[in-house]
Amino acid sequence: MTFVRPAHILLIMTAPTQSPDVLVVGAGPTGLTAALAAAQLGLRVRIIDQRLERARYSKALVTHARTMEIFESLGIADDVLAAASQLEALNLRGSFGVHGRIVLDKLDWGDTAYPHWLIIPQYEVENLLEKALTRQQVAVEWGTELTGLQRSASSVTAAVSTQDQPQTITASWIVGADGGHSTVRANIESKFKRAESQAPFILADAYTTAHLPDREAQVSLAPEGFLLLIPLPTHGLWRIVAHLPYQSEDWAEPITPELLDGLIASRARIHFGAHEIAWTSRFSPSYGIASPLRSGRAFLAGDAAHVHSPVGGQGMNFGVHDAHNLIWKLALANKLQPKQAARLLDSYEAERRPVIERMVARVQRITTLVTDSRRAGRRVLGTAAPTLLPHTGARQILGQTMAGLNIAYQHGPLVLGRDKLSGKRAASNISKHQSPGTWYWHTDNHGIQLIRPDGVVAVSGATRREVDTRIRRNSLLKAILDVVEPTR
Repeated sequence: MTFVRPAHILLIMTAPTQSPDVLVVGAGPTGLTAALAAAQLGLRVRIIDQRLERARYSKALVTHARTMEIFESLGIADDVLAAASQLEALNLRGSFGVHGRIVLDKLDWGDTAYPHWLIIPQYEVENLLEKALTRQQVAVEWGTELTGLQRSASSVTAAVSTQDQPQTITASWIVGADGGHSTVRANIESKFKRAESQAPFILADAYTTAHLPDREAQVSLAPEGFLLLIPLPTHGLWRIVAHLPYQSEDWAEPITPELLDGLIASRARIHFGAHEIAWTSRFSPSYGIASPLRSGRAFLAGDAAHVHSPVGGQGMNFGVHDAHNLIWKLALANKLQPKQAARLLDSYEAERRPVIERMVARVQRITTLVTDSRRAGRRVLGTAAPTLLPHTGARQILGQTMAGLNIAYQHGPLVLGRDKLSGKRAASNISKHQSPGTWYWHTDNHGIQLIRPDGVVAVSGATRREVDTRIRRNSLLKAILDVVEPTR
């Protein structure tokens, strides 16, 4: 099949003739992570995207610590580090000239090897994931649109179209990572009710003439409205995020250097000197979680599963986490009897939904706080927050919480017990010993733990006998250990 990219380069692609184990729809960070993880586990995979090529817009910017640990397991962490810059501080400005400063490397990060916020445009992350996928001899099939989906007890059959040439792809599983308007979600009739925030924002990536620290973000909580300035890895290029609390004419008028300079000067007292605007966008956040996340052999991940405000940079990161939780379960399901395989796959929703719900609620609360429609409310926030945030427990949210390091899975059949370790992320030095898809026994002064392929403690106890007793009482874990041999 052939298609022409906008650059008028003719590409000739031959679609794989063998039915894949996994069909991934959507080649953003979530879909690419899913496809790469599947390929590394030896699954046959195809990944399609209706776009003709990758977008060159920065979109998401922040890659958090837990995501970097996942990227390490996929073999791309060093490449991401090389392409990113480390954000070192948040400089807070509020009402009446009140200032505050949060130094990010002084937050409580725990034992992670990535104790920082990394700034890297989404398209760079996608590029690195796609290169790693190419090394697995899997190519993204651009310009290929999902047009229909049929499901049976043993497979899924996707109708797709490339340059109006229809074909079908039959796979064991399908992963919908195709964004907020997911075609996979529509085809499996998963409900998705959006709650609109009525909080308009404008975004822009623009160069500055101001001499600002190039590893420090500027956060304004002024009565005029919330403003965030984030330095990008390209020197002099900044992301500008501005809330427009009054639904003023600024919402409709073009996003020009003059508009940006006016907003920044009034809220942050910075003479920015915006020029060479690389990208702009307008949006009003909405919130929603798909229900269900799994329907038979179809799964939803990333923006297809959940949408929310970009405050805190959770969207891309949580999509990667979704894929990381799911794919090893698909590989393992083929080794189990149908009843236990179904329980294993049900654990994707049982584990991810509570975590997603907490994240979306937290992001919604923070966004509502910083976009208060009342000028008096914004004035109070701008007076209190710059002083209090650097010295209160709220700093914890900026560290381990936003970084995804304290996510715990304590729902579903794959975690036994409610002790201080089970269901939580294993220490970072433990996961380094795991090969993709393997289970791992670890012993330390806490006792013994069985670590899942995603680096989560499945069960722990003071002795091996205690752990074995717990496992024997859980038919799913017992069935899993009958077909896999954990390493040590």
